[in-house]
Amino acid sequence: MARLETDFFAPTRFGERIDVQIGLTKIGTSSLGIRYTILGEDGSKRMSAGTTVVLTSLESKRPTPMPGDLKIALEPYLIN
Repeated sequence: MARLETDFFAPTRFGERIDVQIGLTKIGTSSLGIRYTILGEDGSKRMSAGTTVVLTSLESKRPTPMPGDLKIALEPYLIN
């Protein structure tokens, strides 16, 4: 993970049902932008977060381009 930012709006109590929404905000050459939103049972926003994850080579530990077929498979999960 290269970046994480989180905003909390309201508390969520133990045992409360929540709705977790996850989508991609960006498909880059070697990275993904991911957005997380958590809503309470009443639909109120409890938390939102964004992360940037980077595909890296296990050998070099450096960013490596994402394969084209993986990018195509991820496109349906892009959100605005």
